Amino acid sequence: FYDSVQHTNAVPGQILDLCRVRIAFIHGLSDHLLVAAAESGLDDASLAALRSGAFQTFDRDAQIALALAEKIPFAHHDVTDQEVADARAAFGERGAVALLTALAFVDVFCRLHIVLPSASPVSTFPPVSSTEA
Repeated sequence: FYDSVQHTNAVPGQILDLCRVRIAFIHGLSDHLLVAAAESGLDDASLAALRSGAFQTFDRDAQIALALAEKIPFAHHDVTDQEVADARAAFGERGAVALLTALAFVDVFCRLHIVLPSASPVSTFPPVSSTEA
């Protein structure tokens, strides 16, 4: 999966990592967040913004991705056509598909971690930015 997301070259790994950390925050996986943030190279200000849901400090493309990430865990049916169109405009068709797929996978891994913490799927879901060449 990571190879397919990485090779689209449409969504920067750092943006995917921001979304990964935000979804983990939404699920209350604070123990994972410190590891994820360290692996992703997030600074304290970015981590605080992700914790609070205040995305205005991030660039436009990150804000578009984070708006989708905000809805995927508990309000995925509320994703609007405009939000998908914004993702398409920012990342292209392939990038929008890769982003939405990545967000769904991160949500699933977080949920799996909640019910089966010993399986630690979240900790084995490496930051995309660390896989970029």
